[in-house]
Amino acid sequence: MNENQPKRILIVDDNAMAIDAIKSNVDWPKLGCDLAGTFSNAPELLDQLGQLAPDLIISDIRMPGMTGLELAKSVLAINPAIKIILVSAYDDFDYARQAIRVGVFDYVEKPIHFDYLSQVIAKAVEKIDQERLLLAEFTRNRQAMEQKFYLDLLNYMPAEGEYALASTAEYLDIPLACPQYLCFIVRILNAQQRQSVFGIQHYHVQLLNLIADVNQLFADCRLLRQVTIANQVVFFLGHDLALSQSLYQLALYRLTDFFNNHQDSPLAFAIGIGDEVPSFWQLPLSFNDAK
Repeated sequence: MNENQPKRILIVDDNAMAIDAIKSNVDWPKLGCDLAGTFSNAPELLDQLGQLAPDLIISDIRMPGMTGLELAKSVLAINPAIKIILVSAYDDFDYARQAIRVGVFDYVEKPIHFDYLSQVIAKAVEKIDQERLLLAEFTRNRQAMEQKFYLDLLNYMPAEGEYALASTAEYLDIPLACPQYLCFIVRILNAQQRQSVFGIQHYHVQLLNLIADVNQLFADCRLLRQVTIANQVVFFLGHDLALSQSLYQLALYRLTDFFNNHQDSPLAFAIGIGDEVPSFWQLPLSFNDAK
């Protein structure tokens, strides 16, 4: 989600006047927030948590049925990224301190000073933006790690690859237990010509469209990844469903049909399919057969 989008806020309190006071005394747009809903009890909020997808919840601590602390525990068990601000009376201090240990972002004492509440909300919004940037960076790094993993895999013999890459495969949650694997290669025959005429950017848009079409063909496969090497795209398949035919026969049938239906594609391409292999670590053998 874009960090510039308004943060979705929910308020829960069994006191309607308290909700109205928070609603009317906080400048939500200035804080980059959108008040997405208010609730008079915690269970009602929990029922709509998935639908409303809040970024921040402001909750009273003492409520009948389910307390704010119990709500916080339930919400954070579902989505730890949600920030929770609890509103507590002065004599709830020990209770509020316990809430901080649970993972609540902060607490505000009653009577509420709305300038201070606004400052706390602003800090929560800043924290949300920071965590989203970190998550985006982690996702980019993970994608780069996965690309390197598959490129490294192709340079190993099976036993060597398993020894060198097993821990990385576990970290990346690679499905290693499929009964059938294979590689196939889509080689772009007019890559240089398309780049010269239409430019690098337009060529890569066309290539990404082609990759997306191929991925759609094999959406039912447990393993479906690809890496680009110069003018060729190497696809890795793993299938764990009961098949009436081998994975090789399935790939041959689907890719033959795909090739015949893409004769008018702006990218001229050829496809090489490797033999199926019984182990993920034998995919380099299938790759070499597909070349």
